[in-house]
Amino acid sequence: MKWHWNEDELEMQWSLTVEESALLPCRTDSGRLGFAILLKFFQFQGFFPDSQKGIPHEIAVYLAHATHSAVADLDVYEWDGRTGQRHRKKILGFLGLRRPSGEDLQKLRKWLTAEVLVLDVPFERLQELAVEWFARQSLAPLDPSPLERLLRSAIHAFETELIESIANLLSAETKTSINKLLTVEEPNVNDENGAVENTSIVKEDDHGLSHLKCDAGRIGLDSVLQELAKLGRIRKLA
Repeated sequence: MKWHWNEDELEMQWSLTVEESALLPCRTDSGRLGFAILLKFFQFQGFFPDSQKGIPHEIAVYLAHATHSAVADLDVYEWDGRTGQRHRKKILGFLGLRRPSGEDLQKLRKWLTAEVLVLDVPFERLQELAVEWFARQSLAPLDPSPLERLLRSAIHAFETELIESIANLLSAETKTSINKLLTVEEPNVNDENGAVENTSIVKEDDHGLSHLKCDAGRIGLDSVLQELAKLGRIRKLA
């Protein structure tokens, strides 16, 4: 969220409707302002703020004026206490939303695995799609941190299953060939001054991955033969 808002933007994004204002009577000054901020912040961001630190000053001033309270009243508002929790529940009910259950989150993971993760979308877009899914289900989206943990867990599970399914399709000969290809080069000390030189522990005629990645170098018969040998090594993986 940006930190500076002009009057027109505040009026458009943060003003209270008649129905929303009707929820404020019979509350303390801090309660009215805290409730209004929770409501409008959730409508704008899709999650609740956990403290005053995440609220731009212009927004706090604007809503304080709208609720006939003062910004200083937020100092005593219980963001995570009983008052804040009660207000959040009231707001979700007003918006026709409910908190997702464990079963709902499992449905989200299944949907991600079946329809989204296979597309390899950027993580930021994945977060947006998850929030849109919550909206379609009339559910309140998870807060940013829990949502990120869920998405990264789903990604890890998806990638693990994908790799295992690919590995199961490979023959034993192909797996052995790939293991040789991925052999790590180890440094060897080969002179009395302790000079270190990287040498592959694979045989000369069985190139490792680092050799395959090397640039062809200057064009000539030797380089052409080397590149052909690389292609032959890659074909052995099939």
